[in-house]
Amino acid sequence: MKNSITEGELHDAKTFMKGNLALSYESIEVRMGQLAKNEMTFGEVITFDEIIDEINNITLDDFSKIASNILENKKFSLVSVGKLNNFDINKLDLQL
Repeated sequence: MKNSITEGELHDAKTFMKGNLALSYESIEVRMGQLAKNEMTFGEVITFDEIIDEINNITLDDFSKIASNILENKKFSLVSVGKLNNFDINKLDLQL
């Protein structure tokens, strides 16, 4: 990929993921669903702390590898809604 995220952006994403996970665990239905899914998928219960540890262990290199795997050599579409006065598609840098 041409550009990657910064350490600060990775930190913000991890904080967001951990916050959403913590909020999701407030619902007993979601919690039981996650426990059942983990048991069926992995054959074990994965605790909240284990998930948090995995999130904390994500590095910039990990992120770049996964992002490259998902995004490189793919065709994308650009959609815009609204007036585009003096818009020139050739001035856009759409390279990843």
